[in-house]
Amino acid sequence: MSLFTDGRAEIVNAAEAEIYGVEGAIGLALGGGFSLNAGATYVHGRYTDFPGAPVYYDCTDLGPDVLQTCTDNGLAFLALRIGLRDVDMQRTPEFTGNIGARYETPLLGGNFSLSGNLYYTSEFSFARSGPVQQFRPWCDVESSGDPGRRTRLQLLN
Repeated sequence: MSLFTDGRAEIVNAAEAEIYGVEGAIGLALGGGFSLNAGATYVHGRYTDFPGAPVYYDCTDLGPDVLQTCTDNGLAFLALRIGLRDVDMQRTPEFTGNIGARYETPLLGGNFSLSGNLYYTSEFSFARSGPVQQFRPWCDVESSGDPGRRTRLQLLN
């Protein structure tokens, strides 16, 4: 976990953590140039004991005196050292999944392929101060007319 103080970053290791999971993927060729793919991952990641963990708080949530001190020092967040027990690990979504389809056919002496993928991830925290979702594509379309050229479109939620 990173702690930012006085313009420098300090990496702080958790004293104890537990992480395990399972993942799987499958691909099916349906014939006629069509194929499907899917994958999923489950991860259980917890800080079991993390004394002195840097937890970032929004200065507006800490009262007017602290907010004034933050404002005077150009801060929006304040890192407080807190003991964490049995808390979700940062940047560790519990579930991710994807499903996709692809069509490929010969075209003008090469291959033309069109594919689309949907991706989902459960909510997770970038910092230990609370759940914040990442921006993630809900639609991802890729096509290529030849191996040297690709066109990609991602729509973000």
